[in-house]
Amino acid sequence: MQLEEKSQNAIKALYQKYENNPYMLDKLTNYIVEQLPTVMANIEKTNAQRIQRTEELTQEQNAFISDFFSGQQYFYAPGTEYYFTYNGKNFANISEDEIVHNILSNISRERTLLSWKQKTKSTILKKIKENIVTSCIPDSATIQNVISSICPSVYLTKTEAKYFLTVLGDNILKKTESFTLIHLLPHSIKQWINQLNVACQLWFGTNLNQSFKYKYHQDHVYSTLRLLSPVGAQHSGWNYSHLLDLLCVACHYSNRYGGSENYLTTYSNDDTLVKNVRFLLHKTPNAIAEDFVQTMLVPSNTGQINWKNMQFLWKLYLNNVRLPNILSLSQLKTGLQSMEFSVEDDCYTGYTSKYLPVVYDFLQFWDTTMTEDCTEIELEIGELAVLFKQWNRGTGLKETEIVNILQHFHPEIDIDQQKYIYKWKCNLWDKAADIETALIYIDTNGLSVYDCYQKYCNIAEKKALKVSKLYFEKFMATR
Repeated sequence: MQLEEKSQNAIKALYQKYENNPYMLDKLTNYIVEQLPTVMANIEKTNAQRIQRTEELTQEQNAFISDFFSGQQYFYAPGTEYYFTYNGKNFANISEDEIVHNILSNISRERTLLSWKQKTKSTILKKIKENIVTSCIPDSATIQNVISSICPSVYLTKTEAKYFLTVLGDNILKKTESFTLIHLLPHSIKQWINQLNVACQLWFGTNLNQSFKYKYHQDHVYSTLRLLSPVGAQHSGWNYSHLLDLLCVACHYSNRYGGSENYLTTYSNDDTLVKNVRFLLHKTPNAIAEDFVQTMLVPSNTGQINWKNMQFLWKLYLNNVRLPNILSLSQLKTGLQSMEFSVEDDCYTGYTSKYLPVVYDFLQFWDTTMTEDCTEIELEIGELAVLFKQWNRGTGLKETEIVNILQHFHPEIDIDQQKYIYKWKCNLWDKAADIETALIYIDTNGLSVYDCYQKYCNIAEKKALKVSKLYFEKFMATR
């Protein structure tokens, strides 16, 4: 039924109802003819004013919202109900209360949206919740800062750094790669990955380490293994804002490149990276053992290498080619079955290695010049390297090589921060006596420890070794 017909039927019904009541008929006619047109005109005018006001407020609201988002981008993490801001350089966590305060303060200051204050607040919060932080697109400045923070300190090249970040993003976003692949990392980087994971759980409510393993297991299938071989372990001095930037860039790379495997094969354009990451794809344990023999050993009629030394050479091989431990000891032994092995002497015969003589020299140096001494404050690995080179007539070792030798052949020795050895003394250099001798010529009255150290350095200027400022301070504190 049409509106006009419905109205006519309603009026007819009223006339029929009051057909025997002249008074009501007169009132009905007067209302329809005289009052109703005015009422309808007023309603029309009020509605037009309401529509105009709504349009004006909508325009004001759109302008306000646009202006609110122009200075800052806002994002949301549904898993934790956390909000984040982004200024084009850094991401930061922000509370909902702070966002609401900013919205209402701006509305109150501008006053044009006072009647729509709560509606505008709800609209803005709804828009923010549609911006999922793991789908963000960071600016170039943020991306370059993140890459610079891990390249070359963790990874030597930008493509390595980008691949690592894409793997992180896959794990955060729970992509297929995070469940079907195993990414092998050295144990040295585990603490930093754990720090990243704590931050990821806090802000995004998800894990990022499900594909990471720090030790090879015999049941791992080589075709599913990907090697992430950093050159260093990231420092722990990052604050949470740096970590948040890194996590957001990681998600961006995973989304942009469609996953780590796609980045590797389609976007990296780095054959060396592909070869290194997929080193194990078509390898077998025996083939790796064979490469180890060809790389590290030399045939010799009189040569012998005992099992402990062979394990050290294996570790050295892994370090040289930047690989994690990809064979168990039983697999390594199986791979060396072609070599003659003396069970009685626990050694392989018919081979030697060019890497072992300097190792033997260092072990002899350690046995003949080093003694435990509870009074010795500390000995630095760098100092040990200088002393060994002097003792060995100019043939030395890198500090990392010394650390590796000590960790393998003397695991009972605690090496702090890969740099300090405590309670061990070298008879080639008495550090405490060195300082005491210098102090004979220094009037320490009225001098700070720093000034005393400067004078010590002047006296010991021509010596090959001088104690560090830290050692000097510790010595003076106990003197």
